[in-house]
Amino acid sequence: MSSQNIPLTENNILEYLEINFTEWTSGNEKLDDFIQERQLKINNSDDIVFEWISYNQFNEIKETGKNDLITVYSAIWKDGPLYKKDEQRLQSNYARDSNKKVALKYLHNSQESIDSLINKAKKFPANHKAFQVLYGISQNPDTGDYIFILMWTSGNEKIDDFIQEKQLEVIYYDDIVLEWIPYNQFNEIKETDKNGLITVYSAIWKDGPLYRINVWDKNYTRDSNKKVALKCLHNSQESIDSLINKAKKYPIKHNAFQVLYGISQNPNTGEYIFVQNNYIWTSGNEKIDDFIQEKQLEVINYDDIVPEWIPYNQFNEIKETGKNGLITVYSAIWKDGPLHKLLNDYVDDDGIDYTRDSNKKVALKCLHNSQKSIDSLINEAKKYPIKHKAFQVLYGISQNPDTGDYIFVQNIYIWASGNEKIDDFIQEKQLEVINYDDIVPEWIPYNQFNKIKETGKNGLITVYSAIWKDGPLHKLLNDYVDDDGIDYTRDSNKKVALKCLHNSQKSIDSLINEAKKYPIKYKAFQALYGISQNPYTEDYIFVQSYTIVNLTNSISENKIVNDFIQERQLEITDYDDTVLEWIPYNQFNEIKETGKNGLITVYSAIWEDGPLYKVYSWSGYTRDSHKKVALKYLHNSQKSIDSLINEAKKYPIKYKAFQALYGISQNLYTEDYIFVQKSIDSLINKAKKYPTKHKAFQVLYGISQNPDTRDYIFVLMWTSGNEKIDDFIQEKQLKINSYEDIVLEWIPYNQFNKIKETGKNSLITVYSAIWKDGPFYWNRQNKEYKRDSNKKVALKYLHNSQKSIDSLINEVKKYPTNHKVLQVLYGISQNPNTRDYIFVQNNYIWTSGSEKIDDFIQEKQSKINSHEDIVLEWIPYNQFNKIKETGKNGFIIVYSAIWKDGPLYKKYWWDKNYTRDSNKKVTLKCLQNSQKSIDSLIAEAKKYPTNHKAFQVLYGLSQNQDTGEYIFVLMWTSGSEKIDDFIQEKQLEVINYDDIVPEWIPYNQFNEIKETGKNGLIAVYSAIWKDGPLYKKDEQSNYARDSNKKVTLKCLQNSQKSIDSLIAEAKKYPTNHKAFQVLYGLSQNQDTGEYIFVLMWTSGSEKIDDFIQERQLKISNHDNIVFEWIPYIQFNEIKEIGKNGLIAVYSAIWKDGPLHKINVWDENYTRDPNKKVTLKCLQNSQKSIDSLIAEAKKYPTKHKEFQVLYGISQNPDTNDFILVLNNHFQRSGNEKIDDFIQERQLIINNYDDIVFEWILYNQFNKIKEISKNSLITAYSATWINGPLFYSYKYRNYTRDSNKEVVLKYLHSSQNSIKSLINEAKKYPSKHETIQALYGITQNPDTGIYLLVQNNHNFNNTKEVGKGGFAIVYSANWKNGPLEYDADKKIYKRNPNRVIALKYLYNSQNISDKFLNEVKKYSINKTSNILNIYGISQNPDTKEYIMVLQYAKEGNFNHWINKNYEYFNWRDKLSALLNIINGLREIHQKNMGLCGECCDLNPNNRPNIFKVNELIMSFHKSYGMDFFIVENEEIGIQFKKAEEYRKANLSFIKNYQIETHPQAIYTSRLLNPFTEDLPEHDDDNTQCLDQVI
Repeated sequence: MSSQNIPLTENNILEYLEINFTEWTSGNEKLDDFIQERQLKINNSDDIVFEWISYNQFNEIKETGKNDLITVYSAIWKDGPLYKKDEQRLQSNYARDSNKKVALKYLHNSQESIDSLINKAKKFPANHKAFQVLYGISQNPDTGDYIFILMWTSGNEKIDDFIQEKQLEVIYYDDIVLEWIPYNQFNEIKETDKNGLITVYSAIWKDGPLYRINVWDKNYTRDSNKKVALKCLHNSQESIDSLINKAKKYPIKHNAFQVLYGISQNPNTGEYIFVQNNYIWTSGNEKIDDFIQEKQLEVINYDDIVPEWIPYNQFNEIKETGKNGLITVYSAIWKDGPLHKLLNDYVDDDGIDYTRDSNKKVALKCLHNSQKSIDSLINEAKKYPIKHKAFQVLYGISQNPDTGDYIFVQNIYIWASGNEKIDDFIQEKQLEVINYDDIVPEWIPYNQFNKIKETGKNGLITVYSAIWKDGPLHKLLNDYVDDDGIDYTRDSNKKVALKCLHNSQKSIDSLINEAKKYPIKYKAFQALYGISQNPYTEDYIFVQSYTIVNLTNSISENKIVNDFIQERQLEITDYDDTVLEWIPYNQFNEIKETGKNGLITVYSAIWEDGPLYKVYSWSGYTRDSHKKVALKYLHNSQKSIDSLINEAKKYPIKYKAFQALYGISQNLYTEDYIFVQKSIDSLINKAKKYPTKHKAFQVLYGISQNPDTRDYIFVLMWTSGNEKIDDFIQEKQLKINSYEDIVLEWIPYNQFNKIKETGKNSLITVYSAIWKDGPFYWNRQNKEYKRDSNKKVALKYLHNSQKSIDSLINEVKKYPTNHKVLQVLYGISQNPNTRDYIFVQNNYIWTSGSEKIDDFIQEKQSKINSHEDIVLEWIPYNQFNKIKETGKNGFIIVYSAIWKDGPLYKKYWWDKNYTRDSNKKVTLKCLQNSQKSIDSLIAEAKKYPTNHKAFQVLYGLSQNQDTGEYIFVLMWTSGSEKIDDFIQEKQLEVINYDDIVPEWIPYNQFNEIKETGKNGLIAVYSAIWKDGPLYKKDEQSNYARDSNKKVTLKCLQNSQKSIDSLIAEAKKYPTNHKAFQVLYGLSQNQDTGEYIFVLMWTSGSEKIDDFIQERQLKISNHDNIVFEWIPYIQFNEIKEIGKNGLIAVYSAIWKDGPLHKINVWDENYTRDPNKKVTLKCLQNSQKSIDSLIAEAKKYPTKHKEFQVLYGISQNPDTNDFILVLNNHFQRSGNEKIDDFIQERQLIINNYDDIVFEWILYNQFNKIKEISKNSLITAYSATWINGPLFYSYKYRNYTRDSNKEVVLKYLHSSQNSIKSLINEAKKYPSKHETIQALYGITQNPDTGIYLLVQNNHNFNNTKEVGKGGFAIVYSANWKNGPLEYDADKKIYKRNPNRVIALKYLYNSQNISDKFLNEVKKYSINKTSNILNIYGISQNPDTKEYIMVLQYAKEGNFNHWINKNYEYFNWRDKLSALLNIINGLREIHQKNMGLCGECCDLNPNNRPNIFKVNELIMSFHKSYGMDFFIVENEEIGIQFKKAEEYRKANLSFIKNYQIETHPQAIYTSRLLNPFTEDLPEHDDDNTQCLDQVI
């Protein structure tokens, strides 16, 4: 590994790592692969560059920890890790953080299990920003132990895992980053406290904890030199689990009171240390310390109390303030004071730190002998609230060092009565104070009262008014602050009532029970502020609110009446409750008799003060003075006070009630008690509420009066006899606003016939009956209500329901109001004998005998609001026939059965009535011992869906009468709760019509079961599934079954032992029918108990299945190959066609054939049946599945590719795996050649690519040797089948049969396959190349390998010219040259083209001169020089041949002789310009001679560009229409010359120029002009014969 900083960027880091992969190795292939894999996944600048790090990179190696499996060292890594210099700049360079301090975690004997080592390494995060980083792996060369190079490690795997887990949970900027902190990080360590298990030290942490200032900070910084507390846990190394559990209790926020920054370890003792913030004391008692810590860990909000252990020397000015037998109370000044947070308007809680409220006045509650029971002490402390704003606050616990008594340090609101029970009661009530308007009950010293005056008295009670000097504690609610900003204050000089309870000291329990009756709110009518005691009589006193009730006269002389009135007053909770009072008789004026009977006389009167009432909930009480009331004289009522009170109890408690009882009075002369009630006006107002139409369901016909009792009577259509029930029924009737609403009625019991009991439990008995009149329904035709007479109904008797009408009415309210619902309540009735109320319902009722189950079923039925909802029922066990056991496990037995009646359902939403699906096949899931826990049974039942369309339905519950066990009546069940839950969960995820509906499939559904494969843990079978899977054709259609479906059964041996593993495996399968692998469901072999996956297919190998499924999931286009597992029985006509050491190749017919789509618009796949394929059998491949898959991965994924892999199969006899390929496959028998041919075929990606093949030698006819030299022998031949090429017409590959080819034998190839392959690699891969290599063959007689090439086929060869260096032929080129088709944008051949072949003498050995000559010919079609098409070779002479453009018009002289008559001067000038342009190209290419060579002096030779300029000038001066005449004189001369030419045509005809035989393709000596020139090249001339 290089130590220099390499200029690496995010764009080249991967390239660098790949290139340098060979520069390091761990020596272990798996480890190298893992490291390289991690490196190749780098895609962000902050990703860790994982490395193999040489051990010699580490200096200053020091042991820091050790256990049996691990040793930890600190070290300096010289080079250090790679990191990105600038995270903000994408193009910045990588550098190394040299001399990096790291932790080396030695994993002893790790070399014995590389897989475990790699799995451990995988757990570490891959990001530099993580708090734990694995930089790489190293190895100790002496021990062979592998080493993890980390940022840190504790040396204990559990602790490391815990810390890393906590670090990975860090989300918010204010989360604590828990760390492992080396012990050498701490300075100034001082012991501050100690108990048996813990020693606490203060220390300075040099680096300090990690933190972020706010949410915008991306990076962490450290709070260096942080003062911390070290909590040393003695012997903690003996139980790491306990240590971690303790650490888990700490909160995760920086602003918590008790913060755990990390864990450390004392290297001397081995004891672990919690590094905390600095708020720690210890009491010396472990239980108390644990309790205080537990409470501190619960501190979350700024207003939470921070309970502490408080040293006793913190208290000054200690003074006793109260005492009883067990407690002494002191006041004191706490020097430091309690911890608290100040709330600032401008910062949130996160910006607040704790401070102390110094010199705080507190109460010390000394608990005598409390040291004898620490548990009792802690339980007492737990009663205190946790908020600062609470009335009673426990700041902490202390201990008197002299007595050993523990002390509760509280706020200052404490008095002691001297009686333990009273003190406990008052404390208990104070601890219940939560809200600002709660009363704070207190013990009130008697000397707090002034101006004490008696206001009333009876035998046991005397009432006084008084002024309470301090007054009660209360909180003032301020509009601008919330409760948190409120403190307690006192309402001084408060007028109160003192209720002196005579002799109450004799029964403290009775006193406390009486006090408990009082409400806790200030606004209550009767408020109890506290308890006091008369020091002289020792009578206890209730200190109450002083209301506007006349206290002087508010007490009756009768204690029972007085107690009843007080009880009613104490029950007042709402502002509209009636305040029942004792009303003195002298309060009434204008008393007039209005009615009378033997026991009662009624008077009207005016009540001067009037009743108490509140206008609003927040207002105070006032009186409705001069109120007209009715006085109901109860004659001789004084003789039976109990009857009087019972009568009074019948009255409602609301002020607005029709019959309101304002109070009780007494005639002073007759001593008759009087009920003070509302007047007759209320009666009239009540009557006004009734409707006035006969068509109403309740009609008031009139009012009457009993002449004996003078009671008024309402004459109605009906009445239940109970006002609440009547009101409720009338209210329901008045709310009817739809013809489909139920008309709830009161139904007289005598309306019912044929009453028969059908079910019973402790609270309910159910009967069937015939209701003679029947319920109301709306007749649409007559547009009126009619009755459905002789209606069969269910009567649900509610035992003892008459005792609670409110409960009865609440129960009624649960029923829906619509006729179409399942559970209909027609009305209420009452059994006249038992007085039980009865619900009259429709007839869908059974009872289980269990109240809870019946309530559950009713609740589910009442929630039905759609015709598709399941009607859950109680189903009697005798409803089931043909009960057969189908499965069993420890707690469950599963049966199939026929349910005679079948479930209730509605087909359409408009159906009025439910019908039953009779003789329904169902599954009975018998839950053993379920009768012991009804709650668990119901909880299980609640999990099932409520819709008929669900794939799992709970129809109802039943019970086996013999065993008492409850039964779920289901569509299906596996018998395993986990599997049922999984299948149900998957079914609930079904959304689209093409989603798979996974099912539990009974094993007896399968026929024709045949084993098709097997390995250690899996056996595979084919089978026919009788019912077949559920499917939908489209979104609108219903589910149907694909019956007699051929499926694959994957039997998982011993799978019943691990249901979780089974489910995890099942979750891997796709959920859509269009997927190529589908899990239809699960089943179970009843004989073996083994679970079965019901699949479309399986190979029996998990790796192969995963690979095939992975390939299928990647299909994105219609032309992608659908890779499959293909059962071997799919192949017919299997014939061996080739073989080498490890591979045998067969041809075969695949019966079903591959899946394909014809075009992109096809939605569905179809098969190409009876497809001829090649089977490539890989011998012993079952031993290395990974190698098999790696081989399969090489093949392309498109149908249009030449080499296509359709799938994998397996020979069931040999177990060899088979690659199923398309039929373009032959084998040579030589592995290297076969690999090369396959490699070439696999890179085919265009239709014009040559399909390179192995070609059987018997494919060649007419083999003739055509050339030979020391290296090569060439043969011509006819290839019968011919090469493959892509046919656009047929959209497939086809063959160019009877193709003329050349077989090229490389003499050296027989001894070196490598040379043969290297030679073949030189050939291009395109069909349209000059030299096309079609493949390789082998002569079976001689064993020689031959390259099969194309043949140029030159025919009709004729000599057309000859010179000193070359001879020229014309020929017909059968294939013709390649020419570019601009329209189609492809090259194509121009066949049967006449070309010129220029044979170069003695060119067998190609020289640079020859190649330079070739380069100077043009390949540009518009050039003035002849085009060159390519190079060939004479097979006989081995002379090379240039293939040139043929001059079809012959030489120029010949053309002039033929066309002289028409060759005017304009044409001559144009021809001359073309000649000059050609010569100019020759000049530019330095190609040969031109006319200037005639002058022996080079300086006198004209420049071709100058000649061009001169001739162009002549051409323009000729006077063409499209030229401007530049030289008029020359123009005149050309005209004269043209006239002369025309006049002398006969002379020209007679003077024919003789053509030199070499004039076209070769130059010649320009004799007679050049006879005397030298024949060899020199520096001045090149006048020899030259190749043009």
